[in-house]
Amino acid sequence: MTIRTDPHRSARGIFFVSFLSWDKRQGGYATNRQAMKKTILIVSILASLSACKFEPSVILRDSGFPTIVGAHTIAGEMRSLCSVQEVSIGGKVGFITYNNWATFYNPSWYVVSAGDVQLNGISLKRESNAYGSHSNPSFGSSHHWHVTSNLSGSVPAMDDSVQSPNLFHVTYPRELIDTVSKSAGFNCTYGNPGTDSVAVLIFYDPDETWRLDSSIHHSSSGAAVHTTVANTGSCVVGSSLLASLPNSGVLQVWVRAFRSKKLRVSGRTYKITSECEAQVFCFIKS
Repeated sequence: MTIRTDPHRSARGIFFVSFLSWDKRQGGYATNRQAMKKTILIVSILASLSACKFEPSVILRDSGFPTIVGAHTIAGEMRSLCSVQEVSIGGKVGFITYNNWATFYNPSWYVVSAGDVQLNGISLKRESNAYGSHSNPSFGSSHHWHVTSNLSGSVPAMDDSVQSPNLFHVTYPRELIDTVSKSAGFNCTYGNPGTDSVAVLIFYDPDETWRLDSSIHHSSSGAAVHTTVANTGSCVVGSSLLASLPNSGVLQVWVRAFRSKKLRVSGRTYKITSECEAQVFCFIKS
């Protein structure tokens, strides 16, 4: 996971959390200079995602710590990600980024190359520890992955698909327009991603708060809110969930939807995931 500056928001000093995004300059997945400022927040978010049964992956650099999902250790993962941001700067709305990647491990848990990795017939570029691209694989359709085996045979040939979620937006709260009540709670609404459930994640953003009003200072950002709900187009966020958050400033609200499947090939388990996440900034009051 990385924290990076969105070029369309950099003039505003806004940072957003992009899970497993590709950093070409670093040749892989890497944090920028703001990463140290967000360490506590990152830990909180990871704990939140774990609690709501969302399965973030551990990216191995050279060797070390395999990802455990269910009864099997994941020997490789292929993921397509769409991030939808409501952007109020310059009148722009709906800035979208795409991050597709794949990584594979040999039986000793070293990152290894496959022969070729394709998403919907387009080869992903090998850079350092993974394959990546920023192309749009068309969300709301089937995402087809084709992998050819490497010379050593440590990565087998694979050919399978997963139905991606629909691209969607958060419709309430609106980007830097609406103010939600900490004491009353609010109803978060969003478009239909087409999945059975969605994960809702809310946390306080001290950087954006300071940018908009440098007089606001809180000693604590509180605990991130996380909940997984049936996909009905809305989620009631009660006051009890917001209780630890500050009573003024700016929140980030994320709604995330994904589908995934596990493949058992040559005695090892691989995972294909497609996810879409939608995000807005809003205000909070007591």
